[in-house]
This record gives sequence, structure tokens and C-alpha cells, in this order.
Amino acid sequence: MVYATDASGLPQSQPVQKLGVSPVLQFQADPNGKFAYALGHWTDSNGAYVESIRLFAVDSGTGKLTESPHVQASYGPNYYFNARLFSFNASGSKLYDTWKVDFDGEASSAYSAQTADPTTGTPGRNV
Repeated sequence: MVYATDASGLPQSQPVQKLGVSPVLQFQADPNGKFAYALGHWTDSNGAYVESIRLFAVDSGTGKLTESPHVQASYGPNYYFNARLFSFNASGSKLYDTWKVDFDGEASSAYSAQTADPTTGTPGRNV
């Protein structure tokens, strides 16, 4: 949901927009305020993890979001690994994510970086 804020930056009680993406596990805005990414996370009918990254353009005047019609990345189905958005670098040109496993008492993560196009927000290939 998108909330308007008052003069001190506090969100108002009623949202001005509701997102059509569900379920959202994480939401990450780029540091320049132009784009945002939502990570959807669910389990399929077999109990495997499935995730997708959705891209939103941010209207700088209203804060409202416009969703790209294209899924930016998809992960799974997988029973042991799941994806997470991690952060951006300071300029917003790289989006960091992680592929995490938590199985049988052991946990591990592989971090990757992908470019984020400064004009369109489209993420590049994971490195």
C-alpha cells in the first residue's frame, strides 16, 4: 500500500494506493526514489518455494507506483533454496540479492549483484 505523509513525514491512516501484487515478502526502493522492487514469495501445490521480482516506477510527486507488466526475475520451484532482496549500492546502480538455503540445521547464502538500469529500473543479469 502507498500512504501519503504529513509535513513531518508520518504516514496518514488511509492508503492512497493498494498494490495488486500478492503475497509480497519484501519491498525495496532504490536510493534515488525512482524505482522499487517487490519480491513475491509463496509455495506451490507441492510445497516448493517460488519467488518473483516485480518492478515499479515511483511517481516523485505523489509517491504512487506503476507496475511493469513484465516479471523481472523468477526463482524456483525449489524445496530448499529461496531468494531475498538484500539492498542497493549507494548510487542505486546495483541491486544485491541472495539465494538462501536453510536445511537440516545448516544455513548458507550466496549473494549476487545485478545492474539496475537508471532509466528503466530493469535489473540486469546476476553476477
